[in-house]
Amino acid sequence: MARIFINLERRSPPATFRLFGPRVVPTFNYFQTAAVVGADGYLDAEDVARVGRVLFEGAGYTARALENSLADLVRRGVLEPAAADALGARLRATGVLPPGDEKGARWRRVLGALGRLRRRRRTGAGRAGETPALDYDAILDRAAAASGRSS
Repeated sequence: MARIFINLERRSPPATFRLFGPRVVPTFNYFQTAAVVGADGYLDAEDVARVGRVLFEGAGYTARALENSLADLVRRGVLEPAAADALGARLRATGVLPPGDEKGARWRRVLGALGRLRRRRRTGAGRAGETPALDYDAILDRAAAASGRSS
């Protein structure tokens, strides 16, 4: 699936973009973008680690902050827990993420499963692999109405 990434520079709530479907991925930093692209198979773990190192050196990120960024993607259902764990293990080996524990990994898997269940109930998605067609004009009209602007 081709994705559209939205950098939440102004800290917009990620849920705002849920209306646009799973192709639109709001991210808080470029490590999250790289992690999703890596999980989709377009970058390898070393490339994702390189992005993490740049954030260490240039933006003051810590290994724990990057780990939280990866966990955020799981909580929001952007990454499957298994994909995040596989990527996380490789990133831990490079030192980009802190050493982990299995209890934390289990907790992230449960949290990810609950988030996916909640989204399926809210959107009605998940039946037989169907993704409902999106009416972008209606979505934009609703967003404009909610913000008090006319379209």
